[in-house]
Amino acid sequence: AHGLSRPAPSHAVVMSSQPPRGNVLSRALQSPEVGLTVTGTLVTVLVFNRFLIDEVANSQSRSDLLATAAMAIIVLNALASLDIESRIAERQELIGERVEPTVHAEGLTESAAALVRWLGEAVVRCTPTEGVLVYLRKGDRTLLRAGVMGRGSDHVVPGPILDKALDADGAQGTYLASLQNYPGKVEFSYLPYNAQCVLIQPFGGGRGAIILAADRPRCYTNKHLVWVELMADRLARGVE
Repeated sequence: AHGLSRPAPSHAVVMSSQPPRGNVLSRALQSPEVGLTVTGTLVTVLVFNRFLIDEVANSQSRSDLLATAAMAIIVLNALASLDIESRIAERQELIGERVEPTVHAEGLTESAAALVRWLGEAVVRCTPTEGVLVYLRKGDRTLLRAGVMGRGSDHVVPGPILDKALDADGAQGTYLASLQNYPGKVEFSYLPYNAQCVLIQPFGGGRGAIILAADRPRCYTNKHLVWVELMADRLARGVE
């Protein structure tokens, strides 16, 4: 069996140890901290200028109004950037045991077993997933375990969250973006104890589910969610 691992990054030739000066300046101007500093300086200059002028002309008022609007835009953009940066959490070292991709192929055709194994490897390569399981409701079977798994159970134990995801209408998955904030996390004994987020993607109208665990909260993007849904559709067609 091939180990579950991410592809090694490609090496690039570094042409210069110093980044172009224009790029450095551009990144500095886009920094939210720089934006807030510049805005504060402009507000100070604007207020000081008002105190120095006894009578304010109409043209000056219009200029001040435009400057105020521009500063408001800079502040909003900077605050939005700071908010996005604050949401990028650090990765956590998951507590569990690393399991080589293991397919329980009893009752599966050779092509179905190969599909399950391929899906597990593809999900890890294309998403932030650290642990993946494939669960089949019929027979209460865990078809695949791969990556970092929990020590509480060596198979999927359905709980209220998983049951609700399987019974829901449509193919939309259940995304627990910050698992540690959910009291119901205790049902995921088969996942690492400190898994940071979980994605449950049903397939085949609730016949089963792909269960993914990651080491960072809110790490699955909309692109990841759509991609996993497509993988679930393919799994539904290949596994009876």
